[in-house]
Amino acid sequence: MTRGRCGSLLLQRMTLSFTTPCRFDRRTEGVAMKKDCMILLTALLVVGVYVWGCSSSDQATRDRSGETLQVERLACYERDHYAFVTPLEGQEPSLAALRDASFCSSRLLVGSETPLVAVHYKADGSHEVLSETVEWVLEAPPGSAEISEQGVLKVQACGDITVMVCADGFCSEPFPFTIIDDPEVVAIEIFPSVFFPEPFLDGIVTTDALCLHCPFWYELRILLGDTAQFFAHGLLECGLFIDLTEDVQWRSSDPEVALLDATGKLVASKEGGTTVTAEYGDLTSNEVRVEVLEEAVLTGLYVERQSLTGIIKVGGIEPFHAVAYYDPWMAQDKTSEVEWILSDPSKGHVSEQGLFTALAPGAITIQARYQGRLSDNQIEIEVWDETEMEFCDPANPNRSIWEDTYNRVILETNCASYAWPESVTIRYTIEEKIAPPWGILDPCLDLVILAEGSSEIVKTLRFEGCGDLPFDLATGAAEALEPIYQYLTSWDLTDDTGEPVPPGPYVVAGRFYIYYDPVIRLGVTVVE
Repeated sequence: MTRGRCGSLLLQRMTLSFTTPCRFDRRTEGVAMKKDCMILLTALLVVGVYVWGCSSSDQATRDRSGETLQVERLACYERDHYAFVTPLEGQEPSLAALRDASFCSSRLLVGSETPLVAVHYKADGSHEVLSETVEWVLEAPPGSAEISEQGVLKVQACGDITVMVCADGFCSEPFPFTIIDDPEVVAIEIFPSVFFPEPFLDGIVTTDALCLHCPFWYELRILLGDTAQFFAHGLLECGLFIDLTEDVQWRSSDPEVALLDATGKLVASKEGGTTVTAEYGDLTSNEVRVEVLEEAVLTGLYVERQSLTGIIKVGGIEPFHAVAYYDPWMAQDKTSEVEWILSDPSKGHVSEQGLFTALAPGAITIQARYQGRLSDNQIEIEVWDETEMEFCDPANPNRSIWEDTYNRVILETNCASYAWPESVTIRYTIEEKIAPPWGILDPCLDLVILAEGSSEIVKTLRFEGCGDLPFDLATGAAEALEPIYQYLTSWDLTDDTGEPVPPGPYVVAGRFYIYYDPVIRLGVTVVE
């Protein structure tokens, strides 16, 4: 699968609440995030481990000769956007430089889970995230809360609790939390849906499909006669959001230019400008400026995919979108108006609403056409399915396994030895042991046949350019887990020129990319 544009990378909706109301202490300047897939993925990898700090007069620290140990939270919601970690090169994490926060809270909602970390601030101004040598101390009424060894705080009943962290006999101040079950709405935020027609996508809140750290869209440009959907978020005192789109009172400063109905749908009726707001009780939202144009020139058309993974199982259904860009600049969702173009219609189908249905295993590219213009990009995904394999020796299958905390990769052949003109059936499987915190799976696979004892490639079965060979890995039996990706192929005992290979030992080598580049190997023998 060719790797190119990262696509629609979305931030997780804040199911966390945050530290005591405060302003961020800019201890360390962050490094601007590079907008390529690897850096974006790295950011997601570290998001559960590295956090930004919050500094206030009652922060949870204790001083030791100019050093402090502090309980910190994953992130903080800032008015207009979400803060997000910026990784640095090398081993040490960094706290990002942040602007002033508009909203933080030490209140937690009953039933929520909140990751905490311990950050050691040193006298020289440096800092270190302590992830393995810390002890979490929880003071709470019996049955009201619990905290894991990894610092994940789970709250189960209303009340007040404190959390303290210790490392090498050095402890933080107890950090107080209040657990509530009926949080109040403390702020209203409205925005127009520029790209997608839904405010929440699988528990994810999005404002800009093309970047991680973008402001909400507080301006809208629209063509005369077109419509746009507005949404209203209610920010709760515990840091969560609720959808209040149909509960607020929508206002337009000039109803003749554009008017909104009770569902937040705006209709552009006259060339000009207006300002949209919403009211909820005594709360008033931010303003969104709307400009209605009589005409504009189509300058670009892009296909977007809501999912971050590069694969989909046969029978799976997934939304796609087509976004048109104009001059003067504006973006409009044209999903239901485009013609969808698939490289292989036998592998999948896209409905008029942009729903892709996976039909058969294999790679497929998807484009769109609107007003005679072909989309400026294409999205390639791989459809996969589970397969059965009959082993020559079921009691001792020819199998190699690589695994880490989250995933396991299995490489198998149906037999250990083959004679011409037999073919080697090869199955490559990714299984998930526990869900990784970054939640992205975009498998890359280089599957080759090597000469025994060397890195010489005898036959290339699949090549995507995933990393560097080689690693030596162990073999063993595999207990049954649910596959999250599987690939089946065969080797016809020929080399890359099409000639039969001579008898002898060979190695099936799979170089793959999940979130780094391990290699799995498995020996087979060709006999006379």
